[in-house]
Amino acid sequence: MNQPIGVAQQAHWTISNTLFLGAIVGIINVLAMMLKLAAFHDGVTGIVSAIIALSIVVVLIYARFFLKESLSRTEVYGIVIAIVGLLVIK
Repeated sequence: MNQPIGVAQQAHWTISNTLFLGAIVGIINVLAMMLKLAAFHDGVTGIVSAIIALSIVVVLIYARFFLKESLSRTEVYGIVIAIVGLLVIK
């Protein structure tokens, strides 16, 4: 059987691995939503919304340190401005 270039010969994702990791991700998402609702209930909506919107910063930091991707100058400036903006509204 001919496989396209770059396709792995052996699949590492079994059905049980996929279901297990999917369940973990689902539980984490439910916990995150519960924490968001608690934050909206107890905190100032504008500040809570700003903090939640900064979730992209977590993705960029993950990509930089774990996936070894380089950040563009615009992304670095964006992260700095977002954090400074969060500190200013606090």
